[in-house]
Amino acid sequence: MPPLVGCKAINGRMNNRIKGCIMTRNKFVSSVFLLFFLLLLLLDAAGFAATTGKIIGRVTDAMTAEPLVGANIIVDGSTMGAATDIDGDYFIINVPPGSYSVSARMMGFKTMTKTDVTVSIDHSTRVDFQMQETILDVGESVTVVAERPLVERDETATRHFVQAEEIAARPASNLSQILSTLPGIDQSGGELVVRRGTLDQVAFLIDGMRARNPLDFRPYQNVNLTSIQELEIITGGFSAEYGEAQSGIFNIVTKEGSDKLEGYGEFRWAPPGQRHWGTEFYDYSTERYWENTHARHLEWWIDHPDQWVDPNGLYGNDPNTIWTPEQAYQDYMGTHQPLTDYTEQSGYQAELSLGGPLYKKLHFFLSGKYRSAPPVMGTSYLSRGTWLDGSAKLTYRLSDNIKLMFSSFYGSAETNHGMESMDFGWTDVLQNKYVYYDIAGFPKSSTNGQTLKFTHVLNSNTFYDFQLSRIYQYRAQDTFPGDESGWEQATPAQDRLRAVDASGTPIAEAYGNAIGLHYRGYLYRGQDRNTDYTLSGDLTTQVNKNWQMKSGFDFTYYRLDRFQEAKYFSAIEDDLYDPFEGNIYIHNKLEFEGLIMNLGLRYDFYNPNDVVYLNPFDPFDFIRAAQEEREPNAETEKTSTFGQLSPRLGVSHPISDKTVLHFNYGHFFQRANFGDYGEGT
Repeated sequence: MPPLVGCKAINGRMNNRIKGCIMTRNKFVSSVFLLFFLLLLLLDAAGFAATTGKIIGRVTDAMTAEPLVGANIIVDGSTMGAATDIDGDYFIINVPPGSYSVSARMMGFKTMTKTDVTVSIDHSTRVDFQMQETILDVGESVTVVAERPLVERDETATRHFVQAEEIAARPASNLSQILSTLPGIDQSGGELVVRRGTLDQVAFLIDGMRARNPLDFRPYQNVNLTSIQELEIITGGFSAEYGEAQSGIFNIVTKEGSDKLEGYGEFRWAPPGQRHWGTEFYDYSTERYWENTHARHLEWWIDHPDQWVDPNGLYGNDPNTIWTPEQAYQDYMGTHQPLTDYTEQSGYQAELSLGGPLYKKLHFFLSGKYRSAPPVMGTSYLSRGTWLDGSAKLTYRLSDNIKLMFSSFYGSAETNHGMESMDFGWTDVLQNKYVYYDIAGFPKSSTNGQTLKFTHVLNSNTFYDFQLSRIYQYRAQDTFPGDESGWEQATPAQDRLRAVDASGTPIAEAYGNAIGLHYRGYLYRGQDRNTDYTLSGDLTTQVNKNWQMKSGFDFTYYRLDRFQEAKYFSAIEDDLYDPFEGNIYIHNKLEFEGLIMNLGLRYDFYNPNDVVYLNPFDPFDFIRAAQEEREPNAETEKTSTFGQLSPRLGVSHPISDKTVLHFNYGHFFQRANFGDYGEGT
């Protein structure tokens, strides 16, 4: 189902054509599917975003290759374990991602331990044991280092894992640098591109939380590398557990504190210098230092008095002018020099992490990072950007079977980029390098999220959890200090220069301002305060050694508080929106010797929870609608709930230990972001 097509937004509100975009499938059919899923949830349920993995394997006699019944398999240093069945098979579910030592114990056999067993999110790690007999039980043991298979037999999606050890070994300072090295992920214009799709087509999850802005789907990416236990990237064929994405899934599980106190500290410093190819913008030896190559010479001001004005707006050849050419030249030089030379600015980054026990079964992990850096390209209105990011995680085991987890993250930024995109394109950067005052605003943003998760292991086959999450995001495009409130009226300064280029064309920026015309105060400003609350329920059941069943739900309620003002258009928007969305799904994983299947079905629904016009053209006054938020004489009605059913199928056929055949089919759905409703995306 393609996103909304052919709609037009008015002042952030949805217009009448969304009536044709927010469609409702046949209500009877939707109700039947909804009832079907609810019944499944009562029988069996599973989570919104997988954060654990599974260990499976077989225990046999090393001499006879016969299966050993009743052998105990233990994940060392934990309470997780299992016993082998009549066929010598075992499984251990709900294992957090990480590296473990797994031991097999049985009377009459030497204890066997396999180290460096890597468990990944939503993945079955196979650990087989061939145990050796012993005559006397004197504590003999055998230790073997586990080897990762060349191909993953149970994978039916295009999936990549990056463990904490690998992240620490890479020469990277942020998450984007890690992601850009993975298959299917590239960079374009300073932003990540996933399978040729932009980041707004990616679901970004932190400990199960959707960390993205609901207005533009831009994710929060500044997760500290030292806080990541495992990073899972799915770039194709993701199962019914995952939705609201077209290009991929980024699933991050952060570290939990262990029984030992551990810490990490890092400081990076970048010396002043040029960080791009070619000559710098503010190099006096190049003509590019001045946008007008003539005006940087005093002789031009003397020879062309008809092309500059004094503070009273009088041309230089007017007998009443109060300026001499020398004074006009000095004024131009003063207002057209760069405020800061970006090549003289250094940058630095400090990161600190600490984790360990607090009290008995209570553990913590904290991480914080501060970064200050100049712009890569020259800008005149802010010398550097600053970023502050941190995370905290508390885990408390009420018993061996009950675990309570609280996870939180925070990020703030004050950058030299615009509001709509925190990474301006080349044109905007170049056009602003000589502007004396900031007409693009002084953008600030912050994001924080909290989640509380309750996990209960019912038995060795089944566990469930409930998760409540809240994410708050704030963005502001204000003005320079002294006018942040927007109430101080400001007037444009006089444009001293009426110069033209060599072809006679007036010199102007992309904003339509002649070089030298600089504004105090704001042209446009706005603030977004968005909060979303999500409740999800999870339960996983290993029905038998070949069949794992999952089903689950989540429901999200949004509170969107948006203020936008354009001074010279006299348009103001100051409204609250309360859309909601949710999903339910069922997923089955069948694992046999030569065939692994992932079968699932997902149902997504959402409602903008607003009103739309009944008729888009009669009557309609665009200017009046923009100034009064909507055409007051137009008839409206409430929006409907839209639903989408998405089947998923993945098949893996292992041919050998080096070869596997994959097949995948699915429907993948993503609604339009709330900021682009009606833009025809």
